[in-house]
Amino acid sequence: TTLSIDIGTNGEMVLAPHGEMLPTSTAAGPAFEGAQISCGMRAREGAVTAVSFDAEGTPRCTVVGDGDPRGICGTGLVSGIAALLDRGVIDGTGRIVDREELPAGPARARLFAHGGEAAFALTDDRQVFITQGDVRKLQLAKGAVRTGIETLLEVTGLAPDGLDAVRLAGNFGAGLDARAAMRIGLIPALDPARVEVVGNAALRGAILVLLSSGHGRMAVRAARQARFVELGGRSEFQARFAEAMMF
Repeated sequence: TTLSIDIGTNGEMVLAPHGEMLPTSTAAGPAFEGAQISCGMRAREGAVTAVSFDAEGTPRCTVVGDGDPRGICGTGLVSGIAALLDRGVIDGTGRIVDREELPAGPARARLFAHGGEAAFALTDDRQVFITQGDVRKLQLAKGAVRTGIETLLEVTGLAPDGLDAVRLAGNFGAGLDARAAMRIGLIPALDPARVEVVGNAALRGAILVLLSSGHGRMAVRAARQARFVELGGRSEFQARFAEAMMF
């Protein structure tokens, strides 16, 4: 029983329990691609791809090219918000807390106001940061994807621990840290060993279909057997989406 997800501007996913195929799609928005984020950029040189905190509470950034951070890409945004949740800088509703709510230390010192909203500096010079608006955009994106996942599980009567594997496809999925994805609630919490990064699976599938008549017939058969699950018309969609936005 597998769940395959291609996470990007749209979130396409297929739940395959016991030989069935139940696909659905949801509009996640551009946050996972680093678009419409204050310091957002594609995963090119200078992009923050992951964030952690050292023992003193100072954020440390993993950067494409190992140079100075210039911005933050989608995987860095997920990792950064997961790390800020763990440090108590962001609460369960997605709010960046006030300075007075944090103990004195490096994390507290990096809280500042940017354009009239709360922000957290990932770099000493405050040139790369995450704002309250960035957090809200990620919540909308991950809420949409998680709503799709929860709906597919509900339709089949499966619990998350009934998944043998979760496969993350696409360029974004290839760089995504599974633990960070679980921490923000993008995917269900389960054994990280069950999460597989499969890269550009759509391209590989297209190549197989073009080069192999057997795979071509398999693709046609799969399309005919798939039972699409429509999300928008379901009465519980709005309530489930609102719940999925929370951390």
